[in-house]
Amino acid sequence: MEATSKLARLVSLYREQLVDYRSLLALAHEQQVCMEASNYLVLTEILKRRDRITDSIAASSARVRVLCREIREALGLPEVNLTNLRQKLSAEVLIPLADALAEIMRVIEQIQAVDRQNEAELRLVLNQLRGQTTETERGRAAMRAYKQTSAPEGASGTNKKT
Repeated sequence: MEATSKLARLVSLYREQLVDYRSLLALAHEQQVCMEASNYLVLTEILKRRDRITDSIAASSARVRVLCREIREALGLPEVNLTNLRQKLSAEVLIPLADALAEIMRVIEQIQAVDRQNEAELRLVLNQLRGQTTETERGRAAMRAYKQTSAPEGASGTNKKT
């Protein structure tokens, strides 16, 4: 059946995405280590790598959408989801698809959990930097005020012997 072969291709695409999602999870953990070590140069490179992987997932998702449309048309479904597919295909044929989707969701949830921790750490660092910047600005303002008030009126800053 044409739909079955398309379904197998869909599972294959999801498994390819799963590899990318696992790579994103590994990078999220690397990002966490870099943030804990305040290694922001490496962090920037990690974020670039994450962007490249995200672009790969987006490209793969476009192929998934095309394949889902073809499966929907071949089976006469309103949309492709496990509930609708179960009406047209045997549960046995759908097990690999259900497993791949469940694993992707599990990895995405792990990525989200690590990202939430990373975001909280980044907010903390930014707040600390804001506090340090504010203190530095106050110190500079105090130094300017001190310099303006420490010179006696009429002093030129040069020592002249008369």
